[in-house]
Amino acid sequence: MTALWALLLAAAPFEQATADVRDTAVVLVRFRDGTGKANAKRVVDQAGSAAPLTAAFFATGKGRFAALVRHGAVPVSGLSGLAQRVSLLPEVDQAWAYVFPRAPQSALPGEATFAFKGGQSSGAVTLVYREDHDWVQWSRRRLTDAQWHVKQAEGHPLANLAEAVGLPGRALLEDRDGLYALAKALPPADVGEDLERYELWAPAGLVSELEQAAEAQKASPSKVVKAALEAAAKGKSWGQLPDAAERAPFDPGERGADHATSRSVNLYLPRALLDEVDAAGQQASQNIAHLVHCAWRKAHPWKVPSAK
Repeated sequence: MTALWALLLAAAPFEQATADVRDTAVVLVRFRDGTGKANAKRVVDQAGSAAPLTAAFFATGKGRFAALVRHGAVPVSGLSGLAQRVSLLPEVDQAWAYVFPRAPQSALPGEATFAFKGGQSSGAVTLVYREDHDWVQWSRRRLTDAQWHVKQAEGHPLANLAEAVGLPGRALLEDRDGLYALAKALPPADVGEDLERYELWAPAGLVSELEQAAEAQKASPSKVVKAALEAAAKGKSWGQLPDAAERAPFDPGERGADHATSRSVNLYLPRALLDEVDAAGQQASQNIAHLVHCAWRKAHPWKVPSAK
């Protein structure tokens, strides 16, 4: 059996499939060294002339990239064809197309990546979920979400792709909105691997607190929040606030809480830790943001700002 024939067999279940409007369908481009912004933008414009998409530029230790996110339903064959055409451009070193089913009843049979270099296929890695023992166990609720996420990080197609492009975790590729966050700032290097983005919406005062604590510790906001969550997990104190004297006026249940202005901050946390927070929230019927807020306040009792 030739390599080409093996490749076609591997991709067959996906070539006839269509990604739903809610699924993640992306063409990932790695530019050649020395490609300037103008030429990189030209690549994106040329790719976008064939299909509606939005682009996010980011750089890692493995190169400079553009994530071309397709919106709306798209045939997998059309997405891989776009990656193949883009890989022919002189500014492009390599291109990948990848799909990940996010819709509850997605027509995608699983997840897949298709790599191209100079217009030639350099490999397809596919995983048909119904043929995967771990996925079947998870779908039958014999594996928890956390256990399934561990399995996903062990050689699944998106895990391999994340490693190839220098991202600390496959969840960063699954989350198409998170790709735009990468364009603003890469995940910090002080919180470990297998990270997942969590956009925390919290009172502006709380966000300022954690940003100031991070600056004082010469750490990222993600690291100081991670420490607070780990303390809550160790002490089994999920959702608990300290005594009233140690609470900020914008904390849950306080008089000014309902009128506090909110801000958002992107946190990158280990997926296993987020799974633990999520499980605790489901058990207590509380959302993740509330548990993060309580964990932070428990670890950092409120001190009234001194008058100057």
